[in-house]
Amino acid sequence: MVQCASALARLYREYPDPAHPAIIISANDVGKVLGMELEPLIKPKALAVIDEVNTREGDYIDIGKSYFGGDIVPLTVKSLAFPS
Repeated sequence: MVQCASALARLYREYPDPAHPAIIISANDVGKVLGMELEPLIKPKALAVIDEVNTREGDYIDIGKSYFGGDIVPLTVKSLAFPS
């Protein structure tokens, strides 16, 4: 996880965009660990790591306003095409 966080931090340093937060979405249960490793590396950039999200090609993700101080965010995965 440390290597993943380091690689993501390098990416955010190489392509900085202070107007937008860093948003990481993962299919695996790594949100807390990755967030704890990555946050100090990209401060003061805002960070959201959302885990256990399963998507398919062509899906769209809508992220809502956070609750409980940013600990919870509503997320909707929209499939606009039917899988074949």
